[in-house]
Amino acid sequence: MRRKLAKDDKRASDVHQKSAAIALHEAAQVPQDVAVGADELKAFQNVLPQYRLICVYTGRGHDAVAFSPHDPDKKQIVIAHVGDHYRACSSLKGYRQNDHVCPYCLKGYDDQGQHRCVSEENVKFCLCCRREDCEEFQQAYPQGLKPQMKCASCGRYFYGERCYRNHLTYSLDGKVNPDNCLCVNIRRCHRCKKLNRSKQDIKNHRCGFATCPTCSDYVKLEDHRCYIESAQKVREKRKAAALEKKAQKKAKRSRSS
Repeated sequence: MRRKLAKDDKRASDVHQKSAAIALHEAAQVPQDVAVGADELKAFQNVLPQYRLICVYTGRGHDAVAFSPHDPDKKQIVIAHVGDHYRACSSLKGYRQNDHVCPYCLKGYDDQGQHRCVSEENVKFCLCCRREDCEEFQQAYPQGLKPQMKCASCGRYFYGERCYRNHLTYSLDGKVNPDNCLCVNIRRCHRCKKLNRSKQDIKNHRCGFATCPTCSDYVKLEDHRCYIESAQKVREKRKAAALEKKAQKKAKRSRSS
């Protein structure tokens, strides 16, 4: 039945899909002759408690909306709203063309541990130690309390002793690795207070310098006199940056395998 509903074979009949769709409409009490919008999708979600329904709206900057909170035990049903129709999407990660997708804000990202989620639903994730089991953060967050314990090495603040120990124990991808922990990967400059979020940024950091949004060079902003480059040069720089990023991702996959 699963193969018939998925219709992997183009020669398969539409009868099973159609009957399942009609049954879903009847269970959700959604008339078959009305346009399906957010309210109707919510109704479908209510009769599918074992699933998490996610819709990607292509006409709204490919924004993804989930119709139930994140639950690791639930399977995902991802659909894409294209024009006036809904199309199946087998993988949100594949759609985003990223290595990872945040289960809360549904944004894609490539480097695990670098994503900064802004979803109001994600109230368990501690941005200081990057853990979801940080009890000190979960106690302080509802009270609006700020982290107070400072690390002399990385210049960042933490919610308590356990939060502090976590950043010395876990790596960016959440694995136990004291030699490559958060403390050596995320550091705040003791002089200018700029937060650098990778070893490369920490190594290259110079106070008063930043990447120019126009020419993409790492320059001293106070003295930099940039000019508007031609469209051809901008395209060439973007192409080179994309190729470099692709090569880095390929090298990263080869190392992990």
